[in-house]
Amino acid sequence: MSHDATVNAGDIARLADVGRAAVSNWRRRYEDFPQPVGGTASSPLFSLPEIEEWLRRNGKSFEVSLGDRVWQGLRAAVDDLRLGELSGFAGAFLLYAQRDPDGWRRLAAAPDLVMRLPREVAAATADLPVRPGSMLEDAQLIRWIADLSMLHGPATAFEFVCERYVEAHTRRLAVTRGEVASLMGRLARQACPEGGAILDPAVGVGTLLLAVSDTAVLDGAPPGAPPVRLLGQEINETSALLASLRLLLRDVNARIVAGDSLRHDGFEGERADVVLCDPPFNERAWGHEELIGDPRWDYGVPPRGEPELAWVQHCLAHVRPGGLVAILMPAAAAARRSGRRIRANLLRAGALRAVIGLSATGPDLWLLRRPEAGAPSPASILLADASDDLSIVESAWRTYLADAGYGDTSLTARERTANTDMAGLAALEAARRGLSAGSVAEGQTSGGAVGPSGTADAAGRRSAGSAGERRTYGGADVAGASSGGADAAGALSGGADAAGPFVVAGAGRGRSAGWVGEGRPHGGGDAGDPYTIGGQARQAEAVASSGELPRTARIIRIIDLLDDEVDVSPARHISSRGDAQRYPASGRRLRDLAEVLAEVAGALPDLEVLSGRSGLPTTAITDLAKAGMVTVRHSVLKTAERGDLSVLTADDLARGRAPSGRTGSEPGLVTVAAGDVVASTTTARVIHQPGAVLGPQLSLYQVDRSRLDADFLAGFLRYAAARAHPGASRVDVRRARVPRLPLAEQRAYGAAFRRLAELEDSIREVADAGEALIRLGLEGLVDGRLRPRA
Repeated sequence: MSHDATVNAGDIARLADVGRAAVSNWRRRYEDFPQPVGGTASSPLFSLPEIEEWLRRNGKSFEVSLGDRVWQGLRAAVDDLRLGELSGFAGAFLLYAQRDPDGWRRLAAAPDLVMRLPREVAAATADLPVRPGSMLEDAQLIRWIADLSMLHGPATAFEFVCERYVEAHTRRLAVTRGEVASLMGRLARQACPEGGAILDPAVGVGTLLLAVSDTAVLDGAPPGAPPVRLLGQEINETSALLASLRLLLRDVNARIVAGDSLRHDGFEGERADVVLCDPPFNERAWGHEELIGDPRWDYGVPPRGEPELAWVQHCLAHVRPGGLVAILMPAAAAARRSGRRIRANLLRAGALRAVIGLSATGPDLWLLRRPEAGAPSPASILLADASDDLSIVESAWRTYLADAGYGDTSLTARERTANTDMAGLAALEAARRGLSAGSVAEGQTSGGAVGPSGTADAAGRRSAGSAGERRTYGGADVAGASSGGADAAGALSGGADAAGPFVVAGAGRGRSAGWVGEGRPHGGGDAGDPYTIGGQARQAEAVASSGELPRTARIIRIIDLLDDEVDVSPARHISSRGDAQRYPASGRRLRDLAEVLAEVAGALPDLEVLSGRSGLPTTAITDLAKAGMVTVRHSVLKTAERGDLSVLTADDLARGRAPSGRTGSEPGLVTVAAGDVVASTTTARVIHQPGAVLGPQLSLYQVDRSRLDADFLAGFLRYAAARAHPGASRVDVRRARVPRLPLAEQRAYGAAFRRLAELEDSIREVADAGEALIRLGLEGLVDGRLRPRA
C-alpha cells in the first residue's frame, strides 16, 4: 500500500515545510525530480516513496506525520470518486471505537480484523444516515487510524481526514467560509439560548451545525433546559455521512438525513427553533415543475430561475412562529426582477427582517422570522454592508431587535413632521406613486381595496404586485369591515386582511379599524408609543443618536421598499446619503488641502534644464546588495485579510496611506522600519511609520544610510517600476539600475524625488476630497437632505 501512495505539490510542500513555489522550483531546476504518476497537468500526483527518496538524496529535511500517512493510505486505497466513501468508513470506524472501546481492543488483536471490522462498525453505527460504500481493507492503515485517534482524539483525527478530503475536492464541494459559519452559529446560539432544535436543510459536510456546536450552545444551556438538537438534510449521501460523523464524534445530539430537501423533505411537519442554510446557488434542476402546488410556497411560487427563494420558503416552513432563519443568498437574489413579488410578500408579512452584505461579490445573509399569529408586524428592515467587518452584524442585529423594528434612521425632520399625521403619510405615499390625494381618500391606494378573501376589487387594480398576485399591498377593506382591515387612510401603513399572512408594516402595525376608533387619531398617541408614526420617528432619533447602529447599516421603512423593484440590496441603500451632514466638513477639508497643494507646488524642486543628456555611471541593485549598501527582502504573505498584525498593502503604498491589511503571526514575516524603501510593481516610497508587516507582492530595501540615500534609491526604483513589464509580480531587482554618485549628490536627487512625491500625494488627496464633496453634494440635493440656501 505504501508503494502506491501518492502526493500532490501541496502535500510535498507540507512534508518539506516549504512553500508550493519551492516545489515548483525544484521541478524546474532538478532533472532527477520524480515524474508525475497520475493526476492532471494542473494538479499532478507523485509517488510518495519516490518523493521521500529524492528529498533524502538532495539533503532536504522532511517529516511524514502519522496523519499524512493515514491520508496517503486512504488516497492510495481507492480512486478519487470513492475517496469520500472510504473517508466515511474511517470516520465510522472511529465512532465504533469511541462507542465500544472494549470491543475494539478485542478486535484489534484478532487475525481476521479486516473481515470482521465492517460488521462490527455497522452494528455500532446504525444511526448514520447511509452506510459507507467502501471498506478499509488494509490492517496497517486501520491501526494507523486508531493510533491517530489515540494521539489526538477521534473527533480531531476525523477532522484531519475531512480537511484533506475537502482540500482535494475543493472544486466539487462548496463549504461555507469559516468566519461566516461562525457568525451564523453565534446568531443561532443567541436565538435559542435555552435549548431547542437547530436545522440545516442543506447541511453539506456539516460546517454550519459544527459552528453552532463550537459556539458552546450545548454547554451554555442553563441547568434543566431542554437539550439542543442539531438536525440536517443533505442530497449528497457522502457529504451527509461525513456531516453526521463529524457531529456524532463530538457527542452532539444530532440527526442527519440523506435526501433532496425540496423534493423529499426528511423533516416534513417538524419545526425547529432556528434554521441555518447555505443552499446551492443557481441550481436549475431543483424541481420547479414537480412542486408547483407545494404548500410551502406561502409567499408565492418560486420562479424556475429563483431556486434560492424556494429555499427561503422551505426554511420558513420549518421554523416555529417567531423562530429565526439565517440563510445565505446570492447578491442578485435581493434585486432580481423575477423574484420581486415574493420579496414584496416577505416584507409585507414581516418575515424578512435583515439583508446583510458579507462581501463585495456575495453572498448576502438574509435574516427572517416566521410571523406569529396576532403579533404586530415590523415597520422596518435592517440593511447592512459587512463586507469590511463581519463583527458589525451582531451589533446591528441587536440594535434592530432592541428597537423591535420600529426605528427608522432614514427619516428627515420634514418627513417626521409630516408623518405625525396619518393623512400626511398617505399624501406622501400617494405623491410618490403619482396618485392624487383624492384617490387615496377614496380608497384607491397602491394596494387596492380587498374584501375578506384578500383579492383586489376594481378599485384595487393599481397593485404593487405583479399580475396575478392576489395578496395586495394594503390588504385593507375600504369600509374597514374585515376583521383585520384598516380604514382607507390606514391601508397605506397598517391595514391588513386577516385572511392572509401579508400585513403591511407601518404605523398601524396591523391593528384593526376598531383600534383607531378608540379615541386615538391616525398617527397620534404618545410620543413614545411605537404604534404611531410619530412614536416611531422619535424612537428612530434615539437609536440614531445613541450611535449603536454601525455606520454601514441602516434601518429602512418597509413601505419605502415596496415599489416596482422591491430591491433590498444593501448596496442600493447603504450609501453616504445619511452622511449629508458631512458636506460642510468635506468642503473645509477640500479648501485646506488646496492650500497645502499650493504650498507644495510653490516648493517644486529647482531642476536645471540641460542642452543634452547627461550620462551617469550606474550600477545594479544586486551589486549594491553584494556591497552591503542595501538588503533586499520580499513579502511571504499571500493575503492580508485578518489577524492581529497590521499589514502595509500595495494599495496603501500606492496611495500613501496608513496600513490597512491584517494578518496573524507566522514565520518569515517582514516588518517595515522607518527609513526603509518599499516597492511594488507600480511605485516605490520611503516609509516613515514603522511596525507594519510587509504585504503581498511588495519588496523591502533596507539601506546603509552612511553610503546610500533612501529617497535617492526610492526615486530610481519608482522609475524602474513604472517601466516594468505589466505581468511582473514585483520590481525586477536584477534590472533596476541606480547611478553611482557621492552621498551628497544622492541627497540632492533624493530631495527632488521627495518633493515630486509630496506633490503627487497632495494632488491625489485634493482629487479624492473633491470627489467626496461632489458625491455628498449630489446625493444630498437629490434625496432632500441638502438644499441651496435662500
